Amino acid sequence: MENAERMEESSEPHTSEMLEEDPTEIFDDPDEDQVVEMDEAMFARYQQVQDQSFDEIQIPRSMVDEIQCIWNLLLGRLPSREAAGEAIYDSIMEEAPGIAKLFKSPRSVFALRFVNGLNSLVTEVGSPGAFKKQVETFGFQHLDHDVSAPRVDLVRDCILNVMDQELGAQFSSAARLSMTALLNYVGGAFMFIRRELAGRIKIIQRSWRLAQRLMEAEDAPPRSTTSTAAESPYCAEEDMPKEMEADATNKAAALEKEADDESGSVKSSKQQNLQVPTTFDGMFLFNAAVMGFGESTWMKTVLEHMDAIATNVANTSRLQEECYVLSIHLSKCKDPVNLTEFKAVMLAALRSIVPDEWNMDHEVAWNWLWENVERIISSTIALPRAYEKAVRNFLFSQPEDKMMFLRAQTFKTFFMRCPSGQDFFKQSTTRLYFILDKNYEMTIEMFENPGKVVQDLSALGLRHVGYGVPVELFPPFVGSAVEAVAEVTEDETVRTAFSWGLNLISKILMRVILEGSTIVMKAINLNDEAALRKAIAVAPRQHRATELLNISVGTQSFSPLFWAIESGSLNSARAMIQDLLTIRADREVYYYGCEELFRRHPDIVKRLCTSAPTLLETLLDGFIWRSRRSVHGMRRVNYYIKYLIQDLDGNFSSAMSCFVEHASPTIASHPCCALAADTVWFKFATTYFLLGKLYFLTTLLVFATSQAFLVRHDGQDVPEEVWVIFGCRLLLYMLVLPATLGSIMLKCFVDCGTKNFEHVCGVPIPASLNEFNGLLKTMLMWVLLIMFITEPLIWCAQPNDPEMLFRTSCEEVKEIKMAYSILSALGMLLFWALLLDFSVFSTHISAFLLVCGNVIAEVGLFLLAMFFLLLAFSTSISALNHHLVAFDGVPVWMRSLFQIVIGMFPVSNYYLFEEEPAIMAFLAIYIILVFIFLMNLLVAQLNQSYHGMFADMKGVARLRRQSVICSVMASAPNSRWKAVLSSLGFEKRCEFNEGDVGVAGGIQVLEPASAVAVTHDSIKRYGGSTAPTMPWPAEVEPSDVEKERFDRLEKLIIKSMKSHKKQGHGRAASSALGTSSVLSEDSSQGGSPNS
Repeated sequence: MENAERMEESSEPHTSEMLEEDPTEIFDDPDEDQVVEMDEAMFARYQQVQDQSFDEIQIPRSMVDEIQCIWNLLLGRLPSREAAGEAIYDSIMEEAPGIAKLFKSPRSVFALRFVNGLNSLVTEVGSPGAFKKQVETFGFQHLDHDVSAPRVDLVRDCILNVMDQELGAQFSSAARLSMTALLNYVGGAFMFIRRELAGRIKIIQRSWRLAQRLMEAEDAPPRSTTSTAAESPYCAEEDMPKEMEADATNKAAALEKEADDESGSVKSSKQQNLQVPTTFDGMFLFNAAVMGFGESTWMKTVLEHMDAIATNVANTSRLQEECYVLSIHLSKCKDPVNLTEFKAVMLAALRSIVPDEWNMDHEVAWNWLWENVERIISSTIALPRAYEKAVRNFLFSQPEDKMMFLRAQTFKTFFMRCPSGQDFFKQSTTRLYFILDKNYEMTIEMFENPGKVVQDLSALGLRHVGYGVPVELFPPFVGSAVEAVAEVTEDETVRTAFSWGLNLISKILMRVILEGSTIVMKAINLNDEAALRKAIAVAPRQHRATELLNISVGTQSFSPLFWAIESGSLNSARAMIQDLLTIRADREVYYYGCEELFRRHPDIVKRLCTSAPTLLETLLDGFIWRSRRSVHGMRRVNYYIKYLIQDLDGNFSSAMSCFVEHASPTIASHPCCALAADTVWFKFATTYFLLGKLYFLTTLLVFATSQAFLVRHDGQDVPEEVWVIFGCRLLLYMLVLPATLGSIMLKCFVDCGTKNFEHVCGVPIPASLNEFNGLLKTMLMWVLLIMFITEPLIWCAQPNDPEMLFRTSCEEVKEIKMAYSILSALGMLLFWALLLDFSVFSTHISAFLLVCGNVIAEVGLFLLAMFFLLLAFSTSISALNHHLVAFDGVPVWMRSLFQIVIGMFPVSNYYLFEEEPAIMAFLAIYIILVFIFLMNLLVAQLNQSYHGMFADMKGVARLRRQSVICSVMASAPNSRWKAVLSSLGFEKRCEFNEGDVGVAGGIQVLEPASAVAVTHDSIKRYGGSTAPTMPWPAEVEPSDVEKERFDRLEKLIIKSMKSHKKQGHGRAASSALGTSSVLSEDSSQGGSPNS
């Protein structure tokens, strides 16, 4: 009992049997002892530890209520269940510090496991069968420990003392006696089980582990040998002598011939040598073939479950669960099932796999196990078919009104039974009914495809771990559902079928929940960083990262980190990321969780960008190590950005594209993102970007040559120049124009296919056309198309004059030549505008251009205001009665006022206004508004906008570069990329300080020591043991030390006050008793009290 922590080490057992047993349960062991009613004599008996028998007892209802009530009061009085477990742990340590070495689990782990285990016992105390199975399961977990009566008394008294200390007067004498009887029964059962059954359980576990080790040995590289004989499991590891080899070969050949004669399933090799299997599965199939059962498909089904049965031999609840699931599988087999035949083959295989240790004790133990398994399966194998038919017919034959009644009645009963369940079922009624319908569907599917349902339940249970759902809610929920079905139908088969199916589903769910309910998940549900650090502090250093990244139950896995992100527990998620990316070191090894993080979650960056962007900076900060020391004004900085550049397969990482989609200038400017982007850009992407732009540069040169460099405006054509112009324009119209048109059409088709539209003035247009480059290319395409239609070389062509075949000017194009030249100039501007893509080479230039683009809005507002003033003053002045004929009309005044703004108004015209004072007054007001007010306001706006956005524009410029990198990497050759990765040397370990070789996966650079202030080393170094199985020494904050001292002092004061109060009551009672005796004596002597 001193190892009471083990009471919770097996999560599965506690949970599996928490369900209320069905009164018609047909799986009861017919050979089990009759239930013994606990009368007063037996109640008095269990006030002491009894280890002579292990009976199934029926505890009176009043005693059950007393136990459950006082236990719930204790859990309600303390802040959490873990606090109750910690109080018991502290009490044990105070009473008997010498047994601390027997408690192998850390304090926080013990607290969670012990309270969950004791809670499962209290929950099942009213159900004799389930209660005995729970106690039996926990007893099996204590087989390796010397549970003695004094130690049982010690742990029992500590639990009772905690209850007395916390509950005070509420902990009545009846409750104390009831809890004493319960704990004594459990402790005596542990002692009985250890004495009577420990040998069998240990034999089964050890022999099965030996078989499993042989299975692992098969995966190892085979030993080199020149012998042609097969290795026999009966032979030792050393090479056999030649005589023994020959003998073994002959025996193997004889066995092979016999097997071929019987079943024909074992074939001989060319050398007539038989390869005897070295695995349990292989040996089982081999023996089955030899014994004539090679065609039995049901044996293979049982064999698939054999590992779960043997592994959970000490877990009666889980063993029963596996047998139930196996019985459903076997019920679907068409061949007759004879489990005795399987036992014969199984024992033969085990004798072959474990020959050195096999003896009669092994025979007895394995026969005992299989007899129990066979009894359970035999009693249930005929039921699933009938149950499946009954459930299916019932559900599909019910009208909708009855189904609605069934749903409503289920939740009504459940909330009456368990009011606390309303705190977890907060969704709408339709959602609750949907959940119940899923339960019905899963019940049917459990009978149809149990393997798939078990996998689905494992995943569902792991999600419920994150929800923090207490497993105590499952039994009343199942009971409510069964009662609702009983109110709708009188068919007893339907009731029993629902009860059996829902109970099995609930058992699996509860087992998964408790297996996955680690202290880390409890801390995540609290969303408290301090609680999370306390929870993870007890993990072994080699498994610390795994505790934060993975919880496995069966074949299903669950990520605590991702759950914290999805559930919104961002404080816990931040603490987890910080813990993972903290470098810790002992004298032997550096521990850094970056590798484990990306191996478990390659998409961590994408998940943070979409679900928790506030944690991105925390993640990126964890990739940086800065030295506290500086040399010649420079310090070492390690950036562990391996997985920002490459993925696990060596391809380009998707992290950069996630940053681009996230579009955060702050994140893009982070040193890790900036270094990763610059590394890829300068080492790889620049070359392929230039190669991709070489076509555009050539096109620009061709266009400029044909439209600007060789164009003459004097009408004189030089034949050689004309031919060059013709060739250039031919390339433009025959190659550039179709390519541009095809590129635009392809992007539009893709956008239409993916429905990627953006609405402009309510009109949907493809997103690619709304981008700056896409808009420019579309305009350029239309310009080139119109230029092709109005091309002078085509209109002025003279086929009959070979010397002047092509001309740039003629009578036919006089009217359209001006339009052509405007289009040519516009096309040239568009080409140069597209050349702005090259600004990506410099983040400063790119940022400047982006700022210019962003302040255009301010300029547009200025132009709008100026146009308003132009229109207002031009119409106002035109309304004046003046004699200036040259300035008559609104259009004339608008032109004149605009010339004044841009400084092109003739100075001589101002003298004409001297004779018109009204016009001079209006012009003065206009000039003041435009030049003094609007111009200065524009300057102020541009200045403020520039300063406000330039910092972000650097980040936007980096985002633009990263976008270009992603587009380049999509088409870059993989072989060249592998060479670049090799040159980066991510496999080499980076030094921290001189001679201190650290972890791999980083790039080391030097930065000015004044760039970032570093006051302490970010690496946490520890002395002491370097064993990877040891947790890191606890990091105690001064505030935590003081708080712990005050808490301990408070507990001591409360305990002393209660002890003093008890002593006071005792003295008062003694005094009253003594006074009464004296008075009685005086009275008998005729005296008076007043005398």
